[in-house]
Amino acid sequence: MNVTTAHQNHLIAALSKDEHDHVLSLSEVVELAAGTVLYEDDQEIVRVYFPLNCVLSSICIFESGHSAEMATIGCEGMLSVTAVLGTMRVIGRNIVQVPGACLVMSINAFQQAQEALPAFREVVNAYAHALLGQIMQTVACNALHSGEQRCAKWLLMTDDRANGEPFQLKQEFLAAMLGVNRITVSGIANSLQQTGLISYSRGTISVLDRAGLEEVSCDCYPRIRKRFTP
Repeated sequence: MNVTTAHQNHLIAALSKDEHDHVLSLSEVVELAAGTVLYEDDQEIVRVYFPLNCVLSSICIFESGHSAEMATIGCEGMLSVTAVLGTMRVIGRNIVQVPGACLVMSINAFQQAQEALPAFREVVNAYAHALLGQIMQTVACNALHSGEQRCAKWLLMTDDRANGEPFQLKQEFLAAMLGVNRITVSGIANSLQQTGLISYSRGTISVLDRAGLEEVSCDCYPRIRKRFTP
C-alpha cells in the first residue's frame, strides 16, 4: 500500500515544520498486516505507534474467550496512550484492525521527544484526554445501544480514519470489536448493504451513504468525533 500526502498522522501534522521533521527523524514507516497483535494486556511498552492509514483497536479479552473493543485508534492518535501518562504498560490486547502504514518510534525516542518538544508534549496530552472521552463514551454505548447502531458508528469512525477510501475488514474482527457473534455481524452488514449504505465485497468495505449511515448510528458517533476535531 502506497502512503500518499493524504496519509498523515494528525498529531504529528499539527507540529511546526521543525518539530514535525524532528519527530519524523525519530520514526520509521512500517506496514502493518490485519490481525497483527502489537501488544498483549499489561505488556511493557517498547515502541509507540502513530497510524497513518491503518486502524488499531484496544480490546478486552474475557476468560470466557469473549471480547469487546475499548478504543479505536487511527490517524488522529497513537498507541499506547499510557506512555503519555507515564505508565510503561499497555491496557488490553492491541491489534491491527485495518491494515496499512504506521509511524513507529521507540519508547526512548518518544520520551526524549516529549521532553525536548513542548508542542509535541502538548498534542499527545490533548489526545490522551480525548481518548479517555472516547473510552467512557464507548462504555455507555456498549450498554445502551444495539449491535446495528454500534456497527454503523464503528464503520463511520473507520471511514473517517481511512479518509473516505475503501478499507479491508473481516467479519470476525468486527464481531470481536462489537462483542457479538459473526452471524449477527453478517446480518447487520447485509442489511446495511441492501439499503445502499455500504458496499461489502471480498472483505473490502466502502461507505456509500454517510448521511444514511449516521441516521442508523447512535448519537455516540458525533460525540466521539467532536472530541477529535481541532
